Amino acid sequence: RHPGRADGADVTRPCSSSEAQRSDNEYTQVRGQRSGARILIRSRAGTMSDKKNDDAIDSMGLPVSKPNAPQGLPPAIFYTIFQAVLFSIGTAIAYCVYRFGDTKGYNLRMEPIILADYGWVYLGAFVLTKGFVFHSILLGTSRKASRVGLPNQHVYKVYQPPGSTAPLGYVLMEDEGAVGRFNRAQRAYSQYLDSLGFAVLNFLLAAAVFPFPAFVLASIYAVARAANAAGYVSAVDSRGPGLLGAYICLATFEGANVLVAVRSLTNLLD
Repeated sequence: RHPGRADGADVTRPCSSSEAQRSDNEYTQVRGQRSGARILIRSRAGTMSDKKNDDAIDSMGLPVSKPNAPQGLPPAIFYTIFQAVLFSIGTAIAYCVYRFGDTKGYNLRMEPIILADYGWVYLGAFVLTKGFVFHSILLGTSRKASRVGLPNQHVYKVYQPPGSTAPLGYVLMEDEGAVGRFNRAQRAYSQYLDSLGFAVLNFLLAAAVFPFPAFVLASIYAVARAANAAGYVSAVDSRGPGLLGAYICLATFEGANVLVAVRSLTNLLD
């Protein structure tokens, strides 16, 4: 009974069944010290027993299990193999375009590049692009060790005054509902910007020799990146097909430019 009510009426409101069953999160009831009313406290983490082992999180909000590369490979090995396979595919596509396309026209466009020793420029573009792989390996290794899942790119710690004993959880990106979709859309956009410089550089150099094939490839790249973004917004695991298509396009640009560099520096025009 409420001490402030003259009639001593009971103002305690029991929890409705809809409140008790709302979503999959745990609700705890505590009794207020003064009013005697029951208060609902929502726990976002839920109980460990209600989660699958792969989805379990620790007290700081990080996954219990480490994110793994496919087949459990260390990030350095996975990225090295992945990049080698991509470059092989891209170079094969570029060579087929050169060999079975307008070979005579492509050779004519290479002549000024050979005379100006611009093969080094094409080779330099390849080196700059592949330098990005080191950062991918470093990031992948650090992500696995820290157990930080996608789409999180940073982890923030709540400041606590000296003497505090109970650590607060890390601040991570919301990954559920409309806000989660917004965060993943932002990450997809950032990922597009991350690779745009390399894509434009390789496109412009390749277009000097292979103008129409470069245009077609750039169009496919743009569509693949859009598909990657749409998939990422729906779920982290749905970003793969579009991203793979974009990677193959970029690898084909690289293969075309390496082909120009090799033929320029060795002067192997037919």
